[in-house]
Amino acid sequence: LAACAEIFSGLDLDDDTLEYISMGIMDDGSVLPLDELVDFVVPLLEEQCAGDSDKAAALANALHTKLALKEVPTPKPKAKPVAQPKAIPLGGLLGYSPDSPAGELPEAPAKKVALVKTAGTLKEEVKAAK
Repeated sequence: LAACAEIFSGLDLDDDTLEYISMGIMDDGSVLPLDELVDFVVPLLEEQCAGDSDKAAALANALHTKLALKEVPTPKPKAKPVAQPKAIPLGGLLGYSPDSPAGELPEAPAKKVALVKTAGTLKEEVKAAK
């Protein structure tokens, strides 16, 4: 509203008109593109500019320039790259070593787990199986 009042200070616009213009030139918190802003504002200003649409367009252009300068986004700091963990060969997960004879994988330790119907006895059975 302050930018509208400043740019249009030479015109005899009432507060309601200034408020209407200031609300109409914004779209989801951003200033309308220049051509849309001019199309919206010029008809509202022509009467106050004695029918001079070029003067009204120049004022609308000045308003857009002023608001666009205020709206320049500040760049967000870039996130630092996260160090990726070192690759682990899939064979290494199974205990395979490049030094072991070709095709031989170590046997996985056998775990005995008894399946039971209730959770409470499952914990006891797992402990007993170990």
